[in-house]
Amino acid sequence: PFIVNLTHDIKIRVTGTAFNVNAYKEEDEINVAMVEGSVDILRGTELLTSLIPGQIFSYHKESSQYKVNQTGDVTHMTDWTSDIFVFRDEPIARIMRKLSRWYNVDINVHNEIKDVRYTGILNRKQPLNETLDALRMTGELDFEIQRDKKVNIIDTGK
Repeated sequence: PFIVNLTHDIKIRVTGTAFNVNAYKEEDEINVAMVEGSVDILRGTELLTSLIPGQIFSYHKESSQYKVNQTGDVTHMTDWTSDIFVFRDEPIARIMRKLSRWYNVDINVHNEIKDVRYTGILNRKQPLNETLDALRMTGELDFEIQRDKKVNIIDTGK
């Protein structure tokens, strides 16, 4: 087994498996999705839970609260392995953080639309403007691309 250290006290003990970890500094949560095998989630030396395939462990950094969801489908967390983005009822602010990391651009989402939620699948291999055009087709948002690798996502007022 080997240990993956996520924070100073949250760890994953891996014993031969396939899993995905989302532990970006700017996100409020750490998420671990089990694909096959099993992992143990530890806080220090305390065993919080053991995950089996189809389960997602979510740990809220600020409150130190955690939960385990039995979804059965973890494709929205392993989408990168298939060169796609999978969004399931996700707020546009979180979607734009993912796109920002992937395309290496600074994306600003206006506050009035940051909680608008989307579900869909997009191709990771297409250029950023095509990805944003697909989101624009919803009629709820528009975007302005600036020269300095910055994008503003704005409300269309509909």
